[in-house]
Amino acid sequence: MRIAVSSKFAERAREGVLGSKESFSLVKNAGFDALEIDLSRGIGGAALRSDNWKDGMISIRNAAEANGLEIVSAHAPHDPRLYIPETEPSAEERACFDALLVRSAEAAKLLGAGILVVHPVDDLINAEYDSTVNLETNKKYLGGVVAEAEKYGIKIAVENVYYSSAYRLRRRYGESSEDVIKLADALGAGICWNCGHAHPVTMDQARAVKKIGERMILMHLSDSRGHTDAGLPPMIGGGNIKWEQIMPAVAEIGYEGYAVLTAESYLPMMPRVLQPDAAAFARTVCRRLEELAR
Repeated sequence: MRIAVSSKFAERAREGVLGSKESFSLVKNAGFDALEIDLSRGIGGAALRSDNWKDGMISIRNAAEANGLEIVSAHAPHDPRLYIPETEPSAEERACFDALLVRSAEAAKLLGAGILVVHPVDDLINAEYDSTVNLETNKKYLGGVVAEAEKYGIKIAVENVYYSSAYRLRRRYGESSEDVIKLADALGAGICWNCGHAHPVTMDQARAVKKIGERMILMHLSDSRGHTDAGLPPMIGGGNIKWEQIMPAVAEIGYEGYAVLTAESYLPMMPRVLQPDAAAFARTVCRRLEELAR
């Protein structure tokens, strides 16, 4: 297992937003060598939504390469309002989002990323909870971006999700390893297992990892306090995920891909002067995960 870091990890400081050059320099100096670009918000999201988005992606790639960082994955945009009766976007908004979702596949190619992470949706319009209905909904919802990704040689990774909303206490599609396995198999895709998303709804992540097995082509790392994804680096700030159980399971399935540190709640409220040491400590903690995964 190798460690990468998400672009959203170091996009802000207490003083305000960091530009791509400052952000990428910060993570490189902390000891990271690989990036995932989040296309849903921040640096990547703004570029994806711009009129000259292709140039924006090339600019991000150039900034990463200038800092000796390899872009290994991208995260497609997602809209939590989809298929929820009270919040469903307008037809115009939906068309705009669908275009961005499909666009993200070419964006990943321009970034030099080999993997594009997508979120499944939970269809509460056609059923309160029905795995068969949801599977068909997601095959249609993701069909365009899957076809576009195939055209550019990009691998799709279906990510397990966690819904922090008024519907949180209900069972939701995409939370379990079984849901993402069935969807990934139906799409001919791989799986991105997000440990922070899984913790509030999965008692035994080691078992889930073993069940996913060779389907896993990416991981997302952030710690949780049990009731929500806290967005913290592993083993920092009171997180209680059982990394000592998960990482040996990762080793058992022979996983040699990237685990991406997301942890977007860690650095943003720190002043710039403290961020280099804090980011370096997060990288040190990730080395402990690498040791556990051998």
